[in-house]
Amino acid sequence: MRALLEACHAQQRPVVLARAHSDADLPLANELEVLASERSGRLVRVTGPRTRFPGGNPFTAEAMAGAIPDLHRRAVFVCGPTALQSRVTSELRRAGVPAEQIHTERFAW
Repeated sequence: MRALLEACHAQQRPVVLARAHSDADLPLANELEVLASERSGRLVRVTGPRTRFPGGNPFTAEAMAGAIPDLHRRAVFVCGPTALQSRVTSELRRAGVPAEQIHTERFAW
């Protein structure tokens, strides 16, 4: 995420969704927040169960589009465990994000 943010410019207004079980599990969150802000963007901390979104809404197309109204026009980079990534990718498609705008990197631990 850091490398992607560093490559962004202010016109791109990057939005980073950083997901973890708790804020303590996001050790680079403050750094990501500064990098995003310097590029006219923002960081959205998504903490709690993998299936939840800020405000208690499920990780759905509607919830993501509500948090990022121009989501369907953005390039989206998804990185995370396979199950979460599959769900997010499916919901992005349902939110109207074209497949060619969704970039993934799968990993597991």
